[in-house]
Amino acid sequence: MRIAVSILINYLFVAFANSQSGYLPREDFSGAAYTLAVHEVNFEGVENKVGLRLSYDKIKGSPYYVDSFQVAKFFKANGTAAVGELKAKLNLATHEIHFIGEGGKEFIAPSQLSQKIEFSNGSVFVLNSNELQFNKKPLNGYSQVLVDGKVILYKYIKKSVSSADSMFGTLKRYYFSTTHLYFVKYNNKITQIKKLSDETIFEIAPPDNAMNKWISANKMNLKREEDLVAYLKKWNEQ
Repeated sequence: MRIAVSILINYLFVAFANSQSGYLPREDFSGAAYTLAVHEVNFEGVENKVGLRLSYDKIKGSPYYVDSFQVAKFFKANGTAAVGELKAKLNLATHEIHFIGEGGKEFIAPSQLSQKIEFSNGSVFVLNSNELQFNKKPLNGYSQVLVDGKVILYKYIKKSVSSADSMFGTLKRYYFSTTHLYFVKYNNKITQIKKLSDETIFEIAPPDNAMNKWISANKMNLKREEDLVAYLKKWNEQ
């Protein structure tokens, strides 16, 4: 009897501790741990050596890829569906997937069950592997798949908190700044596209005569992302 009571007490203590830390079991994620979303971000500034937690409502701009929640499909690393469709959005400051869960609350999806996300607006994001690197360091988080095929075009977007003095220098104002990085994968080789241009892209995916005529007829400018995407999709069809 004492053993049974002890086990029950331990179970209740663990359940209480987990609920306080924000981790709860969820049937939709096959019992995986997930955590409540927090609408704040760390800011490391020159005058803030220990770090500052700023709530999003004190920062100009948005940390999200799209502000509103959209229906999304979640996939595991092996390509199989992890859960049914959920309303979700991507936080580009923390590179976490927020979703609406039990009781209409906002939670963070476990990364092992959100290796790939397909949003209803057609945007597709994949969790980065060690292949994508910047300054010889792996890029943590998600990259958007702009083109898929023989040539794959990735776009990594990072939202960071920046600061500036107010007009009279008495207060700091904070805003989200955005960094974009492009990567191309071809023949199992990853190349960072440091500058969008015809020359850079043609080194990886050179055009033949038919493609050159298509470029000329459509007045393509590969310095523009939309034209680059169109060119690589056309190139993949060859």
